Parts: sequence; C-alpha cells; structure tokens
Amino acid sequence: GREAISDEINSIIKLNDPDQISRAIGKMNKPVTTLDMIVEAWLNGLLSGPVTHAANIASNTLTNVTNIMETSLAAGIGAAREKAGLCGAERIYLGEAKERLFNLVNNSQEAMTAARQAFADDAAPSIATGKLDVRRPGAIPSVKVNIPGLGEREIGGRQIRTFTRLLSAEDAFFQAIIKRQEISALAYRKAMQEGLTGERAASRIAELVADPTEAMHTEAAKQQAYLTFTKPLGATGRGWQNAINNTPGAKFFVPFFRTPTNILKHAGERTVLGSFGKEVRANLS
Repeated sequence: GREAISDEINSIIKLNDPDQISRAIGKMNKPVTTLDMIVEAWLNGLLSGPVTHAANIASNTLTNVTNIMETSLAAGIGAAREKAGLCGAERIYLGEAKERLFNLVNNSQEAMTAARQAFADDAAPSIATGKLDVRRPGAIPSVKVNIPGLGEREIGGRQIRTFTRLLSAEDAFFQAIIKRQEISALAYRKAMQEGLTGERAASRIAELVADPTEAMHTEAAKQQAYLTFTKPLGATGRGWQNAINNTPGAKFFVPFFRTPTNILKHAGERTVLGSFGKEVRANLS
C-alpha cells in the first residue's frame, strides 16, 4: 500500500550511488506477483538457519582482517619501490593498516547502531545493496494492527523477512566499520603524500576524518560493497542476474547469484590468475 511505497522511497533516499538508485527505482516499478511472494518466503526460509548467519559474520570478519594484512604487505612493497625510485609518494603506507586495525577494534558501538537501523528498516535489505537480490523486494505485504498493550505493530511480511533483515544488519555492521577504516586510511595516505609528519600530520588526518572529501566517500563506498561481497556485478553478471530473477521458478534452482559470484571473483584476484584481471593490473601499476 501507500505506507509500503513510502518506506521504499525513504530507503532509496538513503542511497548515494546513482546505479543503486536506478536499480532500486526499477525494482519498485515492477508489480508484485504471487510467485514473488512465494520466492521471498522461500529465500527467507533458506536464511533461517543460524549457521548461515554465523558463516556470514565469520566471512566478513576474515575478509576484513585479511584486507589489513594485504595493506601491510602492499605498504612494504610500496616502500621498497619508492626507495628504488620506481614510484613516488602515490603509494600505500603502513600507517593505513594501523588505521584500519584501530577502527576494526574501536568502532563497534557505531557499527551496532548501523546494524540496528538496518534491521529495523524493512524496505532496504534487498532493494539495491543487500545479498538477497530478487525481482521485487518486499513482495509480501504487512498490515498495521493495533495490539492491546503493545500499540500499533506491522504484521505479515515484516516477520517473514526477519532473516533477510538480519543478514542486512550483519552487513551494515561491517560496512560501518569499513567506512571508518577507509576514511581513516585515506586520510593518513593524504597526509603522507603532503609530506607532513608529527603533530602536523596528526592534525591533517583528524581534519580529513572529520570532513572527508567526495573522493574519499566514493572510495569508502566501493570498499563497503567489495569487502562484504555486495558489489554490483558487471554487464555480463547483471545480464545473468536479471535472467535468473525474471525467469519464473529459476530462483528455486539458483537462489543466490551476486554474492557467490563476488566471492569467487574476490578469491580469484588472490591467485596467479588474478594478475590477468583489469582491476588487479591497475592496482599493480
């Protein structure tokens, strides 16, 4: 109804990526079918097991820790290349790894707030950024019921989507941490590139963390999606994803596509074959 549409619009307003906004609006315009509701209920059933959520949390944690280790390694390589005259100040610094580690340990309160907000937001989980990609998010409607002693409550689809919202909350927790990690790391890199040291460097880092540039926000958003495996797929991947979502019954055979694809790509980038990828080659250049 009108309230459900309003909730979806409010969720779209929170997005800051034009592609995500476009996809979200496109999904909102699709009419809800009985099959959409059946698929939504079935997918939430698949996500109802505690092992699924434990695996998601463990995966996000391991990926984050691995990213800190990779940053340290890249900093060592960058320092050696700079000393050999093969690169300039445009490189990764060891302090970036320290900033990421500090924010991983010390930003749990902010991350918990983000997780609670994501869990409460029934419209957001699969509109554009979540792991559950469906043809029409929020297919099963909810109705507001006045329960004596409890007041007005939404009953229906909101309860069925509990496990979708829980998955979204888990990712929101880590994405909040990743945002702080990336902003702080980029602020440190900027201060080093400007040749600052000591108190001047600390002051510049604090200034950039408090008021990040647009480029820093953009890079942080990319890392949020990349490290939680919610990154939008390329043209070919989106083609397959749309085909699965729009082919009646296909979701029962391929319930998840984007997340497994992103996991495989992430793993592949860390093998010998990864050196042939365009993004990896750009990072090494």
